[in-house]
Amino acid sequence: MPVWTPGGFASTNGAMHACGHDAHATIGVGLLHRLSDHDFEGTLRVLFQPAEEGVRGAQTMIDAGVADEIDNMLAVHMAGDMAVGGVVGSFTGGMATRKLKVDFTGKAAHAAGTPEAGRNALLAASMSVLGIMGLPRFSSADTRLNVGTLVAGDGVNIVPSSAVMTCEARATDDEVVDELADRVRSIVEGASLAQGVRANVAVMGQSATVAPDDELIDRIVDVATAHDDVTEVIRTRAFAGSGDANLLIRHVQRRGGKGAYLMVGAGSPGPHHSENFDIAEESIPTAIEILESLIRG
Repeated sequence: MPVWTPGGFASTNGAMHACGHDAHATIGVGLLHRLSDHDFEGTLRVLFQPAEEGVRGAQTMIDAGVADEIDNMLAVHMAGDMAVGGVVGSFTGGMATRKLKVDFTGKAAHAAGTPEAGRNALLAASMSVLGIMGLPRFSSADTRLNVGTLVAGDGVNIVPSSAVMTCEARATDDEVVDELADRVRSIVEGASLAQGVRANVAVMGQSATVAPDDELIDRIVDVATAHDDVTEVIRTRAFAGSGDANLLIRHVQRRGGKGAYLMVGAGSPGPHHSENFDIAEESIPTAIEILESLIRG
């Protein structure tokens, strides 16, 4: 049995998910225990979001209808760069994103004997990479483009019959990210046509920007300010990354509800997704108690 020590790490194989989602799950379970007496108005639904890092889980949950009857949607994330006792009422903004996987299918042929008989999937993918990275940025939004992986080929003397590329587009505007994704598709289509190969573009993950509701933020700030262990309350903080919990918030808002994205200081000695990331466990009961107070009203 691994034994945890303060500032230590309980993994037995040297691997961890260095972002705090294990703490988020613990907060959810702890909140359910606290509220097992049912002494609060209305109903509570705790969502344990899967595949958060690839921004793949939230839309699947939305499609399954789990957020259709929610009036107030509150996402929670540990803030490793914030001291224990710190609370942010909500993330704001963020970057909408589309994660794309492109499968190119060509035709193998001997590169020396019959090169004209081949259809080069790797060449189509490479042309697409250059085209994607050459797309113009937008004056109306902050944008990002990246081609993350490209795997292709069968052998050094064979015209590559297959290639798989992954890429992403991000923007601080939801319409702009859709436009960027459409332009990526156009580039892939043109490169594939030029090389006589087929291409299939699939959306592997997505997220939206977030615009939290002031009324819900006010409630969070009031509850956090009254908590004995909270030493700093910041009303909002701009979100630099992409999170698909934003999709859940937006879905609820579009159905007439309210949403916000609460942050709780976790006092990590290193940044998220680094080998030194390690939350302070005393931040977990603080998060649970804030949520409990919000729900009990």
